[in-house]
Amino acid sequence: MSDPGDREDPKLAASAGSGDAGPTKPRVTWRGIVEGDEKPSRVEAMAKSLRPGGSSGSSGSGGSSGSSRSGDDGIRRRRRRSLLIGGLVVVVIGLVLASGHIVSAGSVSVPVTFGSAQTPIGEGLHFTAPWPITVTNDMSVQTQNYTMTAADIPGTDDPVLVLGLDGASATVQATLLYNLEPDRASDVFRAVGPDYSVKLVQPTARSCIRTEFAKYEMVDAATGSLDEVSANVQRCIGEKIDPQGIRLQDLQIREVTLGDQVQSAIDQKVSAREDIERTRNQLEQAQVQADITRQNADATADSQQILACGAIFQDEVRDGATVQVIVPNPPDRCNPSQLSPEVLEYNYIQMLREVLSGDNANTVIVNGSGSDGVTPLVNVSPTTAAP
Repeated sequence: MSDPGDREDPKLAASAGSGDAGPTKPRVTWRGIVEGDEKPSRVEAMAKSLRPGGSSGSSGSGGSSGSSRSGDDGIRRRRRRSLLIGGLVVVVIGLVLASGHIVSAGSVSVPVTFGSAQTPIGEGLHFTAPWPITVTNDMSVQTQNYTMTAADIPGTDDPVLVLGLDGASATVQATLLYNLEPDRASDVFRAVGPDYSVKLVQPTARSCIRTEFAKYEMVDAATGSLDEVSANVQRCIGEKIDPQGIRLQDLQIREVTLGDQVQSAIDQKVSAREDIERTRNQLEQAQVQADITRQNADATADSQQILACGAIFQDEVRDGATVQVIVPNPPDRCNPSQLSPEVLEYNYIQMLREVLSGDNANTVIVNGSGSDGVTPLVNVSPTTAAP
């Protein structure tokens, strides 16, 4: 039994049943109008064949819609391909930028991958795993200073208040020079952190200064023992920060400011030292004077010994030259008869010269006789003395 909706329209059926060889007319059903198979003309077929995606075997309306759909699909495919390539380029550039690290001069960088500190990398361009897998931390290896001063200078700290062995107080101003060891940067980053100056260097320096000054009386620590105290402070700081990867370069104690009482004690100590030095100089002068007196006494004793016991001539070397001197006889060999005329005459001449050198000596009468038995008479003018 046929569907009533498929029944043909009588007028359409009549025209379809005619013997015309022309194109069939469309059939109308209850579902709508369905076009019949129309054969395109030869001109239309040739035009469709020349169009992109067109073919001679396709119908006029069907070929046109198929060509349009094919063109739209091609455009969409090209767009998707362009977007995909552009996205890949962006991803590659992003990975390169996230993986490259530039470390500035005078610094090292500690890469941290999944929370683990790796081997430090030096200055220049380096590539690691991209961020956020690897995060780099730059740390300076240049010389740094930590200054403790009373002056209002930006970046400095307060001076250190110290107590001496005697309970006296003072303030110490100092400067510490140090730097990070490049090969130990990862150890410092892992154990202390990038702010090692605040966590390690500064408290260690202040603690060592207090500890070493407390071993001395403040007067000694600020004066004669200051160099020794400085060396001890530097050794104390180095022993604590060097094993951590921080190299101590130098410690400079710039000034030690004492209280009024301590300053007064220092003044008294300096004054006492000056008195001691003055007394020592006086003692040395007294010793020199005593040596002179002793030598004079020895000369007088020798003279008397020569007169009493006689003397002999003896060669001695003085200042590289051999001279002849008179040596008195010892008491056990005392022999007055050994007073030779030459010795007596020598003493006589020396005494005569002393008399003649006086300011008031005009005439001298000499006791005794010369070789001719006549007592000599010597006239001396006030300006000229001659035998």
